[in-house]
Amino acid sequence: MRILIVDDDDVILEILEAFLESIDLQDVVLANSGAAALQAITETERPFECLLLDINMPQMTGIELIPHIRQVPGYGFAPIIMLTALDDRKHIAEAFVAGAWDYIVKPFEMYEIETRLHAAELRNAEMARLMRKPNEAPIELEMPVRAFRSLEGPGSPDTIGESGLVVEDALENCLQRFRVGTGGDLGMLMIQIRDFDAFRQDLSQETVDRYLVELAGNLTRVFAEQQGIVSYQGEGAFVALSFAFRAGSGPGPGSAIERAVAETDLKILGTGKTEILLGQVMSSELPNAVEPLYMLHAARSRLGRMAQT
Repeated sequence: MRILIVDDDDVILEILEAFLESIDLQDVVLANSGAAALQAITETERPFECLLLDINMPQMTGIELIPHIRQVPGYGFAPIIMLTALDDRKHIAEAFVAGAWDYIVKPFEMYEIETRLHAAELRNAEMARLMRKPNEAPIELEMPVRAFRSLEGPGSPDTIGESGLVVEDALENCLQRFRVGTGGDLGMLMIQIRDFDAFRQDLSQETVDRYLVELAGNLTRVFAEQQGIVSYQGEGAFVALSFAFRAGSGPGPGSAIERAVAETDLKILGTGKTEILLGQVMSSELPNAVEPLYMLHAARSRLGRMAQT
């Protein structure tokens, strides 16, 4: 796997390069700034398959660098892993919204780097298979990747914030990091299209894809004020994460979520009364020993018929 490491600390670069060589990852390029990283990316003949970025760099931070990388052809899905001492939820949220795939906090154990790089290799292999044979995509990737990314295209450093759209597997990594290192009471709201199989039965796949992309954008705007991170989870289900949610305060009938669905119906279907189910869970409601990803199961188990638009 070809790897680019970006950090303004030469000692960190040397340590990481030596470690990667020790685990037989020798195709490694080093860059000490965002500008140097972009030059390496644009001038290389063989694309990098994984990128490790520091955040706190002069001129261009690692978070500001991500959208520039995503705009380069061939880098729309390359795993970007943040390596940083910044462990507050603001920087974590901004990194994932900008397009990071994973987030590791310094100081870290080298085995953690190795584990994440192995996961990145597996992701690259699955993504390559999906691009070759899209009809074999698993359920959670049912919405074509290119359609999902076409929602707004690569972002701009000027628009980076704590709310936005995150791809499904990056959302899982974000959830892990939020629960492990940031404290606070994290809320999750699941929005499910009721009877999704029936919903899409008489629609073309193209129309279903357009509907989901439009709804993703509308939901992202709904949760912007709450600094919510939105992700599509497959089978007509979206989740939103936010520390601004409160137990029992999930949106009810007549809420902005209903309006978002109604607007999507009108634009894509011309009419419709798409029913949605909502399920909410707070991290404080779960035992400390529970894996963070259990929140997804808990939110799904609480889905109830909340609204008809």
